[in-house]
Amino acid sequence: MTTTHRNSSPGPIALRARYVFPVAGPPIPGGVVVVDRGRIAAVVADPRETAVRPITDLGGAAILPAFVNAHTHLEFSDLAEPLGPAARGFAAWIRSVVENRRSRQQDTEVHRSEKISIDARRRAVESGLAESAHHGAATLGEIATPGWPREPFEGSPLSGTVFLELLTLDPQRVDSLMAMAAEHLDCGMFTSGCWRAGLSPHAPYSVHLDLLHRVVALASERDVPLAMHLGESLDELELLSSHSGPLVQLLRELDFWNASAVPRGIGPTDYVRILSAAPRVLVVHGTFLDAEAHGILAQHADTMSVVYCPRTHARLVGGNYPLAEMVERGVPVAIGTDSRASNPDLSMFEEFRWLAGRDTGLSPAALLELSTLAGARALGYAKETGSLEVGKRADLAVIRLPEREADDPHELLLDDEAAIMATMCGGAAVSGNLR
Repeated sequence: MTTTHRNSSPGPIALRARYVFPVAGPPIPGGVVVVDRGRIAAVVADPRETAVRPITDLGGAAILPAFVNAHTHLEFSDLAEPLGPAARGFAAWIRSVVENRRSRQQDTEVHRSEKISIDARRRAVESGLAESAHHGAATLGEIATPGWPREPFEGSPLSGTVFLELLTLDPQRVDSLMAMAAEHLDCGMFTSGCWRAGLSPHAPYSVHLDLLHRVVALASERDVPLAMHLGESLDELELLSSHSGPLVQLLRELDFWNASAVPRGIGPTDYVRILSAAPRVLVVHGTFLDAEAHGILAQHADTMSVVYCPRTHARLVGGNYPLAEMVERGVPVAIGTDSRASNPDLSMFEEFRWLAGRDTGLSPAALLELSTLAGARALGYAKETGSLEVGKRADLAVIRLPEREADDPHELLLDDEAAIMATMCGGAAVSGNLR
C-alpha cells in the first residue's frame, strides 16, 4: 500500500466509472468525478460537462464516497482472530478482553520495558489504519485508551475523532480522570488538522454516574463529541435493573464492582437522557433501547446517533437488531466495525454487504448511506465527507464491479466479484491503484 498525505494530489483530475454512487443522489451511469486541490470540483453524468483532460477511465468500476467507520478500537488490530468463542455471552467476551490486556501487560513486565507495550500499541494502530484504508474507509470514530499512541494518527491520511476512553466506578478516581480528559481535549486539532479529540465514558457498568455527569458538562463546555457503549447486551440490562448477573459476577472477580456507583433500577433510557445534554453523542450499539429512548434520540437527531456494528452484534449478542424500527422512528443510525477483538476484519465494505444479505427491511441504497453519509453526520463531518458533492473532500472508494447488469446498480456492489480497488483521501490515493 502506498500512503500519500492529504492535499498532495495534483489537480485537477477527472475520474470516470461505470457507475458513480453520490449517495446524496441516485447512481450515475458513466459518471465523472472531478477532483481539484483535494476537493470534489464536479460530479457530472457526461464527460463533455467538464473541460478537465485527460479523463482517467476506470472501466467497469464504481466510485463511491469513502466509507465512514463510526466505531473502532484500533489497539486490537494486531489480533489474527476475534477473542473468545462466539455465542458464549457478552460477559464472557469482556472477560477475554480483560485477559488479553493483562497478558500484554505481563509480557511488558517480563521484558521490564514499558516501551515494548507502547511500540506494540503503535504497531497495532498503524496496522488498523492501513487496513481501514485498504478496505475503503477514510474517516473513523476511534476509541483510544489512556496512553494511546498519537504518532500513527498524525501521520495517517485518514481523518476522524479520537475518543479517550474513561472508566471507573471508584469515586476517588473521578477527579484524576477528569484531569486526563481535559488534557486530551487540550490537544484539540492534531497537527495534521485531520483528527479531532472526543471523550468516551465507556459504559453504564464501568462509569460512575458522577463521572458521566462531569464528562457531559465538560463536553458541553468544550463543544466536543461523546461516544458511549449503551444498551449493548442483556447482561448489561440485568446489572442495571437488579445488580446481578454475569457482568456483576465478573466485575466482582476483577475487584471493580461498586454497587453505589450504579443506582439499582436505572436503565439505558436514563443514560440516553443524561447524554442528550452533550453537543454531539454516539450511542454505540444501542441494541436494547426502548421506545422512549428511541424517542429521545429522534428528538435530538441533529446531535445524537446510534452506531450499529453488524457482525460484532451477530457474534456477541445474536438475534435481530432493531435497525428498521429505529430508522422508522427517526433515530439516526450509522455503521461501525468495532474491533478485531470481535470482528474478523475492519472492512466497512463487508459490513455493508453482510447487512444487505440480511432481512433488514432497508434497501441497499439506504444501507450504503448508513455506511457513509450517516457516519459522517454522526461524527460531525457531514459538511466534509460521506457523499460525493461539490466542495466536499475527495474521499473516494473505487470498487471493481461484475460485468453483469442489474435493475438496481447497488446490487452490483453485493456481487461476489465486487472488491475494493483503491481508496482516496483528500484527493490522494492512499491504497490500491487507480490505473
